[in-house]
Amino acid sequence: MSNNGGNGAGISNITADELTDYMLHKSSKSNNGVYSSSSLDTVCRHALEQLVESRLGADLTTAASGQSTSDEEGWRNVANELMGTSSFRLIQNAVEECSSRHLFSAAMALDACDENADAVASKEAKIPEAPSPAAPTSFSLFDMLDSQRGGFALSPRITAHKIIETNQREKKDDSVAVAATTGGGEASTALELLEKAKDVEDLSPDPDAWEEVRKILYEGLVSLNSDGTDRSCSRYLKVHKSLHEKCRGDSAFTSQLWGLTQNLVGSLLALSRQFGNGSSSASTHSIDLCWDIAHSLLDALSHLALDHVVSSVGNEREIERTFLGICSILSNDVSACIVGMMDPLAGQFEIWARLVGSPRRFMTIIHASRLGGVVLRRCESLGKNSSSESIWNLIHNNRSGVGDECSTSLADIEHCHFLQSLSILRTILFQCGGSREVVSVVQNQFSSELKAPTTHSSFLLPHGVAGSDDVHTLLNEVEKRQYQCNQTRQIGVHDAIHSILKPFRSVLQVKETNDGLVDYDLEVLCTQTIQLIQQ
Repeated sequence: MSNNGGNGAGISNITADELTDYMLHKSSKSNNGVYSSSSLDTVCRHALEQLVESRLGADLTTAASGQSTSDEEGWRNVANELMGTSSFRLIQNAVEECSSRHLFSAAMALDACDENADAVASKEAKIPEAPSPAAPTSFSLFDMLDSQRGGFALSPRITAHKIIETNQREKKDDSVAVAATTGGGEASTALELLEKAKDVEDLSPDPDAWEEVRKILYEGLVSLNSDGTDRSCSRYLKVHKSLHEKCRGDSAFTSQLWGLTQNLVGSLLALSRQFGNGSSSASTHSIDLCWDIAHSLLDALSHLALDHVVSSVGNEREIERTFLGICSILSNDVSACIVGMMDPLAGQFEIWARLVGSPRRFMTIIHASRLGGVVLRRCESLGKNSSSESIWNLIHNNRSGVGDECSTSLADIEHCHFLQSLSILRTILFQCGGSREVVSVVQNQFSSELKAPTTHSSFLLPHGVAGSDDVHTLLNEVEKRQYQCNQTRQIGVHDAIHSILKPFRSVLQVKETNDGLVDYDLEVLCTQTIQLIQQ
């Protein structure tokens, strides 16, 4: 190759191999190090790695997950398929274009340095004594993979089957922490795998697999130690919150979102019932856990209601199941008291009551949960019961143990409980238009012996709440029994109306004696309810 007097036009006509030899020779003699071969190689390789990762990263990861590292023929087949894709051709064209542009720019820069050199040096032959190999205008995918030594490897995917297998091994020997070994060599329990899971699709490849994962999540939420302390329930609750965030706004994960919400409903019911009549098994840990679950549940219910209002189609049976779960929670004194301190006017109950398909179905759910009689009884007692006292004692003892004053008084808890019950009763009456039927049902539940509804055992199962189809069948049976009872029941409507309106009239009487104790919203609530029933 001859020197063209440092003219860039002469250099542009040489071949790629000659230009490469020229560059390498000049860069080895350049004092200022402009465009040395090592720096050019580093820049090109970094750009190439970024381009390959963005265009072929997903394909390489998918192929790697299904191939054994020792299966050379399989890798060859995968590579041949990748080389035929549009993404690969795009990278190949970009490499050739980028290579030609960088080489030409480097040659122009080196040629400019020759013009400032002395006359003797400018006359020297530019042919190197030992020409270096020509710079390739294309690249080999296999060479790139070999040089990277696993540079494209991602963290192993956590699948539903891996979590299920790990959980089964842990159950075989509960006294020993049995661990599953991940691809990275780290030992993980089922809970740790759930905490590391990033893709909801991997946790729900099919309905059966997701149902098993959901059961594992539910069991973790209700697994307290024998002394009532938190084993790992709080961590399972964080997993629920994380999955909720990932499922929201994606219609493909609607069933998963409903399942996670039902887990919260079932766990709050199960933990509340563990207190027992005397709350002997209650502890500050279990109360704190119930509080956290209730807070997460109210947040989940708010988002679900909004999603349903926007879509306005489907999920009718899920709405029935969720509303029955809400009524069951509010029928339990412990869980109702906890929820009442967060939502004293029962706003979520009113929202979901409006989502139920018909007033008759609404009354069926109220009849199944016996909620009408329960809230009327709480109104009669002004929110005072043993559960309110037990919860306040636990909160007070916990605060006093660390030397802090308990900011929440027993009167505050009872007041929230009373307001919640009054609001629920008002919603029940308004949702059915103040009909004689709803008055009769509420009064009959109030007058009958206080006992847990028979539907509770059918609704809350060991693995969580019953499925939507099972709840639909259960409500159909309750509706038939309710219709038969209405045909034979005879109750004085006047006495029933007087009993139901008594707590509302009591509030208005307090308003007359001490105006500052009853705010405007509560006054309107009571006045509207009395007017509705009297009509």
